Formats: sequence, C-alpha cells, structure tokens
Amino acid sequence: MVVALGADPDPAATPGLVEAGREFYTVDGPLASRDVLDSFGGGRVIVGVTSTPFRCPPAPSETALMLHDYLVERGLRGASQISLVMPLGAPIPPPPAASQALLAAFAERDISWYPERLVRRLDRQRRVTVLADGEEMPFDLFLGVPVHRVPSVVAESGMCVDGWIPVSPLTLETVTPD
Repeated sequence: MVVALGADPDPAATPGLVEAGREFYTVDGPLASRDVLDSFGGGRVIVGVTSTPFRCPPAPSETALMLHDYLVERGLRGASQISLVMPLGAPIPPPPAASQALLAAFAERDISWYPERLVRRLDRQRRVTVLADGEEMPFDLFLGVPVHRVPSVVAESGMCVDGWIPVSPLTLETVTPD
C-alpha cells in the first residue's frame, strides 16, 4: 500500500506574501488573485517560487504564459513586464525539449526568466521581492508559489528529516520499514 499525502501550501511561511502578494496554490488563492487581476492596470509582475520542493513544477511557467494572454486580452501587455523567478535551472524537470519549448515561448512573449533564484520575502512598503542572494526586484503584482510543508500528521509521525520523509531515489522506499 502507498499512502501519499502530498504537501500543504503555507503562504504565511514567506514573510510578506500574504500582505503584499497573491498565491495560486490554495483553494482561496486563485479566487483572490482573480479579483486582484480584474483591477490590475499594468506594471511589473513577478511570478515567483518561494521554496523547494513544491507541487507541480510546470505551474509557475503556465501561470506566466496565461498571465501574458490575459494582459494581451485586456490591452495591458504593453504596459506590463512579466518576470518568472524559479529555483530550477530549467522551467520544468525532464524532458529537456519541453523546457526548451517553454524558454522559446517566454522569449516570444517577452517574459523574463530568472533561473536558479528563490524568493525569500516580499517587502510590502517598498514593493520589492528579496531573493535568497539578497538581490531585490520591484513589483506591482506578485503571484507566488508558497512554501510547501508535509501535512501535520506526517510531521508528527517522527519520520521526517529536514521537514520531509527521506526516500531512496532509486526505489522511493522510505527508511522506515512498513
């Protein structure tokens, strides 16, 4: 039997995300983001990842591309700048051809790609994201992938190391028998 509880998004774990940005990984997140997008008049948009691991690595790329289409539809793309900040070296894990297609799509749509970068916090007053390396990026709209954590039942099980249950990369077996 396999029990796979996944991971729970924790928007409050990234300082400033709840106050200054929007996330799209919880049930309520996309609804709140929709309301903000409806009133968005253009500007600097960052789609950013705040930790690893996170569910659905293609989602940030898809969000940036859908945001481009949405802003074009509303006549705001010319007044907007879209940046994608991710800790991965490629937009999605293998196959490489898929990532190459995404990078080409970003280039066609003038979406700025910032690989191997991680958003650590948002400064609400100054409207900047602060990256893990200390660099700051200004934003008018931030759409973030929140920190992911193991469900509380897993955290309380005593099987976690560094917040996750370690598994063999070859067999995906845990170190805890049965």
